[in-house]
Amino acid sequence: MVFIIKKMSVPATPGFHDLDGAMDFVTTKGFGERNVTRVKKYGVGIYFYGDQGEWYVTTPPCKVLKASVNEFKDGEHVLRIACPSEWVETMTQQLKEVVRKAHPEMLQSGIPFEEVWKRCHKPKFEALEIRSKYKAKRSKVFDYVNMYNKDKEVTGSCSLCSGSAVQCSIRFVLSEQRHEDGDVVDTGIRCDFGAGIRVLKLSGNPAPIKRPWDWTSVDFDALSSPMYDTVRVNTGSMVVSSVEGRVVTVEPKVELKAAMRDFHARADAEDWDDTIVVHKSIEPGRVAVATVVPSRNKRHITWTATFLHTSHKKRRKMSPTAD
Repeated sequence: MVFIIKKMSVPATPGFHDLDGAMDFVTTKGFGERNVTRVKKYGVGIYFYGDQGEWYVTTPPCKVLKASVNEFKDGEHVLRIACPSEWVETMTQQLKEVVRKAHPEMLQSGIPFEEVWKRCHKPKFEALEIRSKYKAKRSKVFDYVNMYNKDKEVTGSCSLCSGSAVQCSIRFVLSEQRHEDGDVVDTGIRCDFGAGIRVLKLSGNPAPIKRPWDWTSVDFDALSSPMYDTVRVNTGSMVVSSVEGRVVTVEPKVELKAAMRDFHARADAEDWDDTIVVHKSIEPGRVAVATVVPSRNKRHITWTATFLHTSHKKRRKMSPTAD
């Protein structure tokens, strides 16, 4: 069976010429703020709309607690984030006023709004869970959640995990379900994905940059890689020439020496002094292969090994001599 995977579609909006700032999506990717001007009811759900289409809210930077986004498991994209407490209070009040606009359209329009709001099941913003089905019934098409890093789209090219930092565009749907006896109505607000996710930082470590050491992706001001707060470099083999405590001096190969000279020049730092800080003892004369990360103190960059493998230097075989 073949499944087609596509980017998550944007809900239907008014005609292009009826929108205020119709080209804003090109720069905002749909993350722009908008006010609620009307509500629409579809079945048991009430949806909120503004001048530029469906109402989306962008969260502040949040820590990821749990993620299963674009992994296509169990029928849903799921993301749980920890929202800042100061934003939670503001968002709760804003959501209350939005639901107030929908009150005349609700099954409980004859009940005082404050009573309806009190009984409404609200999102737990401290550990906000955002859910979205990635496949409609009887459909073979899977929808991605759009993901961005700065101005670059990274949908399908990175995986979120706990500890990452994100901003989410979310939408709220108000639902009412009348019990069979007809006297009780369950009211709740669920949270769905809106325009997508901005990935600010991924947890874990970036892949190391290897020979031929292309630095084009490095942010030399922050000494970081895209979506990570550090840079990792694979040195290739080097000979350890001397050891002083945890600082070793190495004899790098010509290609690495040239690449490191270029790195330091781009970072406006002093030339590399051929030293690496290590966290285990090592003897001079050994051959070492390391993965190193930089840290800056003014114009001096220190390289520290996060991975280190050593071996004895191979001896040259002596050719036999005639007697």
